[in-house]
Amino acid sequence: MSELLSKLKTSTKTRQTRCGLSLLEDNLDAAEWDQICLIVEDMRNRRAEAKAKGYSCSWLGRILREHGFLISDNTIQRHVRKNCCCE
Repeated sequence: MSELLSKLKTSTKTRQTRCGLSLLEDNLDAAEWDQICLIVEDMRNRRAEAKAKGYSCSWLGRILREHGFLISDNTIQRHVRKNCCCE
C-alpha cells in the first residue's frame, strides 16, 4: 500500500456530533438559547411568519457576531435545514 493511500485510510479527525450553532448552547444562558431555538423552529417550520418577523440566517448570524460569537451564516443555514452534523 502506498504512503498516500495509507494516510487517506487512517483519518485522525473525529466526527463532530454538534454543529457550530448547537455548540453555542454551552456559552449562552438558558433564556438566550431557548430564544435561538424558537427562531430556528420558526425558520424551519413557519417560513412566512419568520420572514415577516425579519428572521433569517444572515440576520441571526449578524446578531451573534455582534455579541462576539464567531459563526457563519452558512453554519446557521445548515442547522436550520437539518444538514449539519447534529441532525
